[in-house]
Amino acid sequence: MGLVNCSECDRAISDKAPECYNCGNPIVAPQKKHVGGYQEEIIEKLKLHSIMSMGLIAGCIAWIIEILGTRSIETLTMPAVIIIPSIIWFIITRIRLWARND
Repeated sequence: MGLVNCSECDRAISDKAPECYNCGNPIVAPQKKHVGGYQEEIIEKLKLHSIMSMGLIAGCIAWIIEILGTRSIETLTMPAVIIIPSIIWFIITRIRLWARND
């Protein structure tokens, strides 16, 4: 239980009180929305992670296409090493989003 100041009389009252016991002003405490047990901001971060991983995958695919166009197969190792964790990151993020939206 916390204390907040009334916006009308500036008296300290409980944040659980429906109204100020001094002046009767209704107290509205800011509450965070929960979606599937997670806060909305965590869902937004997971969506951002999903977009970032898709960008990394797309960049690696473009890099691989560029390497294959030059016929230099021996330089294919680096994008292949980057794309595998990116795909795993994307899959895990999507599963976490799917599980939270049920």
